[in-house]
Amino acid sequence: MLYRDDDICKWTDLTEFKKLHTCAVLFEGIADNYGLFHYLVTAPLLDVQLHGWRHRDYSVLSKEEILIDFFRAIAYWNHNVTRRYGKEILDNALKRITTYYPPWNRVHDNIKEACKEAGLKVDNRVGGEVFNFHYWSAKLTDLPFNK
Repeated sequence: MLYRDDDICKWTDLTEFKKLHTCAVLFEGIADNYGLFHYLVTAPLLDVQLHGWRHRDYSVLSKEEILIDFFRAIAYWNHNVTRRYGKEILDNALKRITTYYPPWNRVHDNIKEACKEAGLKVDNRVGGEVFNFHYWSAKLTDLPFNK
């Protein structure tokens, strides 16, 4: 079972967030939330992945526009992780950006092409093996794994 929290951003509450396994991050300014950024980088079992630079509907953008945001987000993450913790932390598979979880789970051919070019998988699954929620819409104590 995958518990995926979308929209992790600079306003995310760290106390609630610490109960997760996989998160789809909006990278703009995430390093400014020092506690959350530290946890994203150092939590040993936390899988950090791409939700976007900002919360945009990437399914309506051109492949070039998508790539700009994706490469900006990945470069920002890699730069800030390396600057603060050293490049060896990016050798941890859970800290390398490999998967794109689209906002609203919307996928389009331009997204698929951009992901292929950026070396990313696309995962827009909802339900079944994925319990998808947003940090702002649910208290983690109410989720199935906390009952």
